[in-house]
Amino acid sequence: MSSLTLYSWPESGNSYKVRLLASILQIPYSLRDLDFLNLEQQGAAFTAINPKGEVPTLVVDDGKLVFTDSTTILTYLAATHPDSGRTTLPSSG
Repeated sequence: MSSLTLYSWPESGNSYKVRLLASILQIPYSLRDLDFLNLEQQGAAFTAINPKGEVPTLVVDDGKLVFTDSTTILTYLAATHPDSGRTTLPSSG
């Protein structure tokens, strides 16, 4: 299983969508909330990960993949964890 780190800001709607899907699909990830009020998203450490300085940003396997917008992150999570969170199989009838 891949290690996932989500860079987020609690008040970001786009970050919320990603956190919500990860919760529904029961996908484990590390959360790193940035301090937007002190402009952490514009600092060298974060812009080295995402030059746009925007959240959400999802880092997979310590930088093997980096996704920098919510739609792409949601698609990646759904595609790579299609059965996560499912407790029963769909009915065939």
